Amino acid sequence: MSQYGGRRPRSRVAWGDRGDDARSEYSYGGRSRGGYSRGVGAGGNQVYPESTYGGYGTSYAGYSNYGGDGASTYHGNYGEDDGYWEDEYWDEGTYWDPDADDEDYYQPPVIELALEHAEEVNPQHKVKSALNVHPTDLNQYGISVVLYFTFMKFLAFSFMWLAVLCIPAILINMGGDGLEKQADPTVQFIEGSTLGNFGRIYEWERGGLGDNETHTAPSIGLAPPAPASYPNDKAHPWEHGPTRSHNFFSFSQPKDELMVGMSYFNMVFLAMFALSAFLIPGVQRKLIKEVDANMCTIEDYSVIITDLPDDVKDQELHKFFDKKVGKVQNVVVATNNAELLTLAFERQKAKELFHIQVAKYKKGREDPDVSDKKVEWLHEEAVKAKKGLRACDSAIRALQNDRGGDAKRAICAFVTFQEEADFLNMFDMYRPGIFAWLWRPVDLRFRKKHRLRVKQAPPPADIRWENLQFNWAQRSFRQVNISLLTGVVLGLAFISIAAVQMMAANAATPYDTEECRLNCHYGTDPVTMENEDLRNIYLKCYEAEQEGDPKRDITQTPSPPPPPAYGRRLMAQDLVSLQANYVAGHNGTCGAFDSFCYACYCLEHISAGSVLEESEYCQPYIFGYTMQVVAQSVASVIVVVLNLLLKPLLIFLVKFEKHHSASGEQMSVMSKLFLAQFFNTAILLVVLNGSFPWLRAQLEGTPVEGLLFQGEMEDFVPAWYNEVGYALVISMVATPASQRIQTIFRLFKFKIGKFFASRNAVTQDQLNRVFEGMEFNLAVNYGELLNILFVTLTFSPGLPILVPLTSFAYMVRYGFDKYEFARVSKMPPWYSTILGMGVAHLMAYACLGYIILAIWANSYYTMAPHPMIEGLIGSALYGFCDAWESLPEPLASVFGTVSNPSEMARRALQKNTAIYTMTLFVIVVILFFRGLFSTIRSILAEIYPAYFQTDKRQAEGNPTFDLAIAGSQLLGARTYSIRDAPQYQAAFERIVWEQDDGKL
Repeated sequence: MSQYGGRRPRSRVAWGDRGDDARSEYSYGGRSRGGYSRGVGAGGNQVYPESTYGGYGTSYAGYSNYGGDGASTYHGNYGEDDGYWEDEYWDEGTYWDPDADDEDYYQPPVIELALEHAEEVNPQHKVKSALNVHPTDLNQYGISVVLYFTFMKFLAFSFMWLAVLCIPAILINMGGDGLEKQADPTVQFIEGSTLGNFGRIYEWERGGLGDNETHTAPSIGLAPPAPASYPNDKAHPWEHGPTRSHNFFSFSQPKDELMVGMSYFNMVFLAMFALSAFLIPGVQRKLIKEVDANMCTIEDYSVIITDLPDDVKDQELHKFFDKKVGKVQNVVVATNNAELLTLAFERQKAKELFHIQVAKYKKGREDPDVSDKKVEWLHEEAVKAKKGLRACDSAIRALQNDRGGDAKRAICAFVTFQEEADFLNMFDMYRPGIFAWLWRPVDLRFRKKHRLRVKQAPPPADIRWENLQFNWAQRSFRQVNISLLTGVVLGLAFISIAAVQMMAANAATPYDTEECRLNCHYGTDPVTMENEDLRNIYLKCYEAEQEGDPKRDITQTPSPPPPPAYGRRLMAQDLVSLQANYVAGHNGTCGAFDSFCYACYCLEHISAGSVLEESEYCQPYIFGYTMQVVAQSVASVIVVVLNLLLKPLLIFLVKFEKHHSASGEQMSVMSKLFLAQFFNTAILLVVLNGSFPWLRAQLEGTPVEGLLFQGEMEDFVPAWYNEVGYALVISMVATPASQRIQTIFRLFKFKIGKFFASRNAVTQDQLNRVFEGMEFNLAVNYGELLNILFVTLTFSPGLPILVPLTSFAYMVRYGFDKYEFARVSKMPPWYSTILGMGVAHLMAYACLGYIILAIWANSYYTMAPHPMIEGLIGSALYGFCDAWESLPEPLASVFGTVSNPSEMARRALQKNTAIYTMTLFVIVVILFFRGLFSTIRSILAEIYPAYFQTDKRQAEGNPTFDLAIAGSQLLGARTYSIRDAPQYQAAFERIVWEQDDGKL
């Protein structure tokens, strides 16, 4: 029995009742959540009830700045040393007093309240038509949301036109003859659309460099005999025969002219994408200005100030700027309270757990169907949760009472002005730039010596208060280490996948299909062999060969007649006769192909996936087949697990980088996730199948010998498109499809979660969180978009089918994401523009991957050099390759893949690749100077900000701050006070400390 003298009667709120008395203080964790919610008209992070807006960090008549909570927390006033209560910790709603009549009964959560809460925090769910909403219609939900959907729409429609431009390349490739025809129409369509199917250009070719690039290459086609002047150790100049024709519908075109023409047509494709990639940053900047001009937020009145003295107080800054600049609305000083805020996060979790455990105990105690033993167990769990909560309280109390932690010092300050004019005047008085900072007038210096740096403040929700005390050097050190750790994780995944793939390759037994079917007597469609005598001959000869006695006499008694045709496969009459004739003519001694045919028959079954039907007969091959299946399954599992764990792992690791803003944190997550997925989707596949002799040699004698760098693809040969290209296309179909399946799964999870939470949740907070919706993670979404973009652009010169597939994927995702945002997800935080602009600037670099692979893949088809382009850049390119050759190994040979770097220059200057090379040169120059000019402009903006500063604020005609609030014009948060952010409040509450008696 519990300590309260027995079981309690049922709650005054009946099990099925959802009355108003359920709105208990306990259900809301001791306070109303309404003050922290985001309202419909706000679209920001915090919108407070209008009846109390005057108390949330605002006092329009004087300098006082109360918290609006009955003066229990005082935000600072002149005459006080510090406005924060740091000697006590108070949260009267946390601990449950069993002697209080109002809290002695279980208060079930109310679904209606959860629905109201969901409407408050997710105003976007009220959009009438989710699929028809325009990106600019979402500006009340934050500029980051507008930028994301604008970028998504831009990609979708850009790739729609790019897909149209890829149709000629797909049709031309399908008319080629470079690859064998496939029985499967899907495989035939994919492989036929690749550049590998283009086929030989000339009737014959001879001369040029061989495989090791030191002797004449073997002849291709029906080349005339090589003259005696062809020494094997010296390359002869390349020459070719007549050009082959390519039939395109009813037209016939010479293949060399067609390939050269396609290279110019592909430049139209690249030019369109490059135009989009270089224009999108400007489009985004223009959109930011338009949205900002039509939206009034606290950032339009606020600045962030650095270079402050360590002991500065908000009251002192308030007086200083009120005198020097104009009417100050509010001042918030950020201090080095990272440890305190971290403990506050832990306490919030402990507090929620305590509330849930107490609610479970109360509910069980009042339910007559719950046994006394379980009630006692629930009571013990609640007591444990209380002890965990008190441990957090003790640690926080120690920090607040200066019994631990570093000495308090100011990091920066956020100053909000009443008038927009005073806000703009701050930038004129405290001009940016190194010279303006050095020669700051003494009367503008704080305390006559601190020069101060002033910038526009970021959105309040974008600030990571717990990270502000980490300086640039500390954050850079952490970012480097986290990046290295991410590389180690990807390296381990690479080794694991390579190991299992090599295990599958070692378990497989290659065989010559044509030789098998030419010399063996079994059916192939399906694979059958029903003549028992023939089966025995093949099997016994195989066993004799394995035992070292291939000449063994295997004379056998005739088998009984075969069973009737009913119930077994019918064989073609000619095959039956062929098998019977072979058996009749067998002399009892194993022939040259008898053991060989046994292996062929079993391996044919393995290829057809039907070997288990002959598991007893093909027993020696079952183990190898099983190992193949296991290895392939393990490789697939590793890839799936890596993709599943990659997102949460990177999000977890990036938190240790200690970014000052959520946008910076999201940018880091996006870049790492994009690079990891690009490596896992494309680079890993290419590296595993590529040939790297130098790396392979370096691993000899190590534990990983024979596992890594065992591929044999030295170039974009036709076989590459069969083995690697096809797998890459399938991967690019599966990746977007799996992402959309995850979206559908999240939708059902949200619906099902609400269903079960409405029946199983025991606190109002627990129910509210479920009704809020799923997370709409912009960083993860951007990372996935960039991965698909870069993989498609990089490999589309050889696999043009990727472009229409990506176009379809982007169109579908654009609709899915709008629906998910407007119906399923909760509102993302109000980020700054860092993430959206950073992604827009990355797009242009996809051009480099496209051109490099276009040169590599097209130059496999040898052609004469382009005379004009060779004359323009040939000398420079050959000089660069000669300089490259002088580098130490393995750089000189590119890890053993190239023995003569000059051959790279020759391939890059062919008629079918020269235009790509010239374009590569132009784009590299553009990107280089774009980066250089950006750097120079940043430096000049520091020196001469009046001439080179591009982000200077302009007046927008905003009303005064108090009128913007009163007229509901101010969107988002209304203060920079850390106290008004729910996730940080535990760090600034006071607690009435009591002796722990081990009870609730």
